[in-house]
Amino acid sequence: MATIVDISLDIGSLLQDWSAPSTSTAKLSPPKEANLIRAGPSYYAHVQRTINQWSFDEQDKHRNDKVREHLQKKAAQNETDMDDLGVGDEPESAELLASDPKEWKKLDLYAVLGLSHLRYKANNDQIRIAHRKKVLKHHPDKKAGLAGDSNDDAFFKCIAKATE
Repeated sequence: MATIVDISLDIGSLLQDWSAPSTSTAKLSPPKEANLIRAGPSYYAHVQRTINQWSFDEQDKHRNDKVREHLQKKAAQNETDMDDLGVGDEPESAELLASDPKEWKKLDLYAVLGLSHLRYKANNDQIRIAHRKKVLKHHPDKKAGLAGDSNDDAFFKCIAKATE
């Protein structure tokens, strides 16, 4: 339960004891002239508002509409064009398939993902797509019922290391 306490305070006595702070001995540096570069997102937003005679709300509405259009186009493109960027289709050599995941530092990790032709030039999207393709192809659960290559689990671990 809250308790209310009434405190009487005489502000007049506090103001009588107050004195202005002493003046500082520091000096201000003289103003300098500087050329401003008319660039940057804030300047461009100002120009857009000035030219179109928009308020801030109108500019925000316009920007949101543009973002919405862009996202809709991107979603439509992703639905119709499942581009895999041409990565991850390189066949694995028998030596790669037989590799030990404990020796991952000695492996060519780009070759594991099927990106040996790109090497360090591979971007994040290409690495992500190649990883998905290799995981779908070499997942141990997918090959669990099949007799044959028992080293797929080891190669799957190599794929995980290569993505890291």
